[in-house]
Amino acid sequence: MPPRARGLFGSFKHAYEGLIHTVVNQRNMKVHVVSALLVAMVGSGIVLDLATKATLIFCVLLVFFAEILNTALEALVDLHIDEFDERARVTKDAAAAGVLVLAIGTVAIFAAVIVTHWPLILESGDRVLRQVVVGGPLVALGGLLLWRARRAVWLDVLASVA
Repeated sequence: MPPRARGLFGSFKHAYEGLIHTVVNQRNMKVHVVSALLVAMVGSGIVLDLATKATLIFCVLLVFFAEILNTALEALVDLHIDEFDERARVTKDAAAAGVLVLAIGTVAIFAAVIVTHWPLILESGDRVLRQVVVGGPLVALGGLLLWRARRAVWLDVLASVA
């Protein structure tokens, strides 16, 4: 095992590596990242008060946090078992359920924000349309780059440049 970096910078480096590992290797985290980009696109297209923006950001970050903890717990369980164990299954399922509960809650809160601000959304039609026209393709490109699939390198380069 390589030596761990020391100090504050080393701690941040390891935290960053954990985040990147989770985003690159966990399908559900990729879904959460794309969902967060969609929330950001819609949220920036309408004028929301600070409390509403903070609530949406907090909800998205809670889902990220839960998915990262779920990934860590799954890795820890896998490290300690060599064959099927019912307790390991329950542990993993319970951790995944925690992420699911937070994700459903975040969707419910986002839906409540949309419903509550619907008249404002209709009034801001041009601004919302601009966000969708510009942000939609950016979210799609982000999703494309996140998904690991066999594709030509030039396609990844083209998506990155776009």
